[in-house]
Amino acid sequence: MRAHLLALLTSVSLAAHADVEIDGVKYASAFKLDGKSLQLNGAATKTNKIGIRNFSVAVYAGEKGRSASALLAAPGPKRIAYKFLRPVMADGMRFLTRGVEANLARADFVKALGGVARLGAILGGHPTFAEGDSFTIDYQPGLGTFLAINGQRDAEPIKEPEFFKAMLLIWVGDKPVDPKMKAGILGG
Repeated sequence: MRAHLLALLTSVSLAAHADVEIDGVKYASAFKLDGKSLQLNGAATKTNKIGIRNFSVAVYAGEKGRSASALLAAPGPKRIAYKFLRPVMADGMRFLTRGVEANLARADFVKALGGVARLGAILGGHPTFAEGDSFTIDYQPGLGTFLAINGQRDAEPIKEPEFFKAMLLIWVGDKPVDPKMKAGILGG
């Protein structure tokens, strides 16, 4: 009986953190960041003009949010995770800057500029993302936003909270870079 109960508890625990598949890409349904549990809010895949899948974007938070403001207001850490589905040149991600400009008020844009410049420097040092590469943007309250390529975290966080807000609004703001992706990321 005890062995049966242990097996049942183990399967429930594994099911709670099982992978989910969205647009043919597997994501962890939940994980821990900074000791806090995060759950997958949603994900979507970015395609180029001829329909070739470039990368996917997933957003994790402590609480599900069906709007940008709800996600930003969710307490605790948050993650934006990119998975590259084919080789992509880092300079091809210039849309990030355009998305920041389109979605932030001027005052927040000015506050986020240092982080945007740092992001540019990090991407400049990693000119190409290969198929299977990952890029994460982790917001940890009180510490800042950490950038990581293939799990290698940049040592210094970006302190301005407006930077994470800027990175999130690229996808779920009033003027998202790809309106089709917004619904998927918001759990559509």
